[in-house]
Amino acid sequence: MSKFSIAPWVIARAAFEACAKIHWLLDSEVDVKKWVGRSLALRFVALRSQEKFANATEDKGTLSRIHMQMSKIEKVAVDLGYPLMQNDKGKRIGIAVPKPNMIDLMEKFLGAERLYRILSGIAHSDYETLSQISFVSVEEKQSGGVVKKRAIFNQIQKQLLDDVVITFSRAVWLVVRYFGFNEADLVSVFENRFDGLDLVIAGCTLEFSRAYGSVLLTELKIVNFSI
Repeated sequence: MSKFSIAPWVIARAAFEACAKIHWLLDSEVDVKKWVGRSLALRFVALRSQEKFANATEDKGTLSRIHMQMSKIEKVAVDLGYPLMQNDKGKRIGIAVPKPNMIDLMEKFLGAERLYRILSGIAHSDYETLSQISFVSVEEKQSGGVVKKRAIFNQIQKQLLDDVVITFSRAVWLVVRYFGFNEADLVSVFENRFDGLDLVIAGCTLEFSRAYGSVLLTELKIVNFSI
């Protein structure tokens, strides 16, 4: 991270998105049927992206296979009691349940809307966000212009790293508990890695302890950035 001013933020965005989806899929406040419905909704979203690419490349064979797969998944949803999701013209707009937008998932499950907006600004090359996060002014011109150079703010990037580790750890913990993997082994991994990173959350050094287990991971909150 000490060599890159932009790349860590782009990578962090992808990690947060994946973790938010895991929290939505394995949400403990809903029942198994809703878990299945949400997984079918994500299948549709993935196929929809493939459909757009096939349209762009005019690949009719792939389009046909994608539409067949969508119909199969839709049938599974209908057989489970989910209604068809169509617009007023009868066009399929989803399967099983609507998938919330990423901003809503970020805020509900990770409390990270502000951070995610910064990450998105960097990923989309927003001038103001990039200027404040990844560059520093070195000269102001009489014309009103400013000369900037790439800069690496180590303390801010360390905070970002801490948040990514915490968020990823919480998501992994959910998966391990859901699929019945060895929790004790995971706790051991967390202890070693957290200590090695000298993880700091909200100004406090975090020491992972077996005594806390899942309680610690589910209660940890990431730090909201502001620029």
